[in-house]
Amino acid sequence: MTRSKLLRPLLLGAFAAAPASIAAMGCASEATPPAQVIASPGQLMLAVNTDMMPGKDFDEIRIVVTQDRVTNDSTSFTWTVTEGQVRGSVKLPTTVAVVRGENTSGLTHIRALAYRDGEARVVRDIDVSIPTEGQLLLPIRIEALCVDALRHGKTGTVRSTCDEGSTCIAGGCASTYVDARALATYTPQAVFGGAAAPGASGSKCFDVLAAFSGGFDATPHLEDDACVLTARDLVKPALAGDAGVDGDAGAGDAGAVEGDAGPDQAVHFAGNLAWRQGPGVFGFCTDDLCLVPIPKGSTSGWSVRGTRITVPRAVCDSPEPRIAVSLKGPSVDALVPACGEWSSAGDQTRATAFAEPFVANGSTCGTLASLCAAQHTTCGTIWAKDSHCGLVRLASCGSCDGDTRGMALIPGGNFLLGSAASDPVASTDEMPQTLELVSPFWMDRTDVTAAAYSACVQAGRCTRANSGGQCNMQSTGLPVPGKENHPVNSVDWFQASAYCSWMGLRLPTEVEWEYEAKGGAQGVRTYPWGEALSTPAIVCMS
Repeated sequence: MTRSKLLRPLLLGAFAAAPASIAAMGCASEATPPAQVIASPGQLMLAVNTDMMPGKDFDEIRIVVTQDRVTNDSTSFTWTVTEGQVRGSVKLPTTVAVVRGENTSGLTHIRALAYRDGEARVVRDIDVSIPTEGQLLLPIRIEALCVDALRHGKTGTVRSTCDEGSTCIAGGCASTYVDARALATYTPQAVFGGAAAPGASGSKCFDVLAAFSGGFDATPHLEDDACVLTARDLVKPALAGDAGVDGDAGAGDAGAVEGDAGPDQAVHFAGNLAWRQGPGVFGFCTDDLCLVPIPKGSTSGWSVRGTRITVPRAVCDSPEPRIAVSLKGPSVDALVPACGEWSSAGDQTRATAFAEPFVANGSTCGTLASLCAAQHTTCGTIWAKDSHCGLVRLASCGSCDGDTRGMALIPGGNFLLGSAASDPVASTDEMPQTLELVSPFWMDRTDVTAAAYSACVQAGRCTRANSGGQCNMQSTGLPVPGKENHPVNSVDWFQASAYCSWMGLRLPTEVEWEYEAKGGAQGVRTYPWGEALSTPAIVCMS
């Protein structure tokens, strides 16, 4: 058990059978996967995480396990703040292994409590079966929406404000029962940002304040007893006095556009959402606000349902319900750890899309990483913006992995993907139309030429294109004489993707291609070249 601590077994008195026990994991400094530390019997790996800040919002977490009517002395993790620095007994997320005893039967009760200055603030109760073999992953999230959803007894006991058999999740009451059959097999990569162990290199975290810098506010509303946002709420008005989440006034972000979207428009959202509060409350704070990230797709997160995005009902029940909207993707789920000095994400490596934002006339219009065609590095370019946050290069203090010479920067924005049902020439596979949010990206100004593709073939990184007939390539892998600067043709998707990878780039996605072909956020072109029907002078269709 490398650098791990076996805690007191679940045992009162003497039992002939081996008792169940719990073990604290996630404190290894070596890159040893916790899955290799504990062997049989079956275990539940509790992945303890939070949407708040340890030290500021709570200073202790206790995990209490009751199995076979035996309760252990709780496992406790603590944090302090000294001269602005958070110090803790563990970093989050951390894992706790609950090991099955030989005679264990029925459900095991797990209680997680968060304290501040000795007073319980959050309680989460879970009833679950421990597997007979293997390791299952059980996420436990200490949530801001559940702060003070509890009652204190006269003897120091703590109970949820929910009814018996229910517990607080995302500010509402849900069953304490968790079906172990629905739990995923434990892997450290699912807990520690893709890394094989806490603190290992390569793990990624969600930089909350950077992700929402330059974002905008939306006001959710109750509809059929659900707290929802519509497509209209996801379009930022381009008003001169509009203030983004970072407090800067500006016309809009890359990805935000002027105009309006219908409330019944289908929604496809690839950004991130957070519960926005005033300063000095829970979550990740600046001098002006605090943000509690809302993960995608979990029981305590947001989800797309047709023409609506649903968020936790408790947000609408708050005194001033506000949602911070970030168009920077990809969307983050509950298993991605937040960045912070208390985080177990190794070396504080930011997730790709959440790299440091670039600056545009004092406000933020996206992330540098999202502007790289390769989309996996940060390039130090300074940009200016026009009234629609269109971007103009001013200076460069770095470079992207992908060479952007000969490429055009496509500002992000909202657009309608597909064709309307009323379009007489549209096919059914183009319907229905959906509202898409596109991040900024680079695209080649011209097609890849036969000569350029031939160079990839000669380098051994691309396979030969088809030849003969109207093909522009020969069977030798060289261009047909006189067609060196013609577009390469008769290549499949895999060959095109291999060429882009060789260049340090990638193919545009279907959404990106249609977005640009239609003219971007403000475009409604029927064809990439405009409204005229195709002619041989415009495009070769033979």
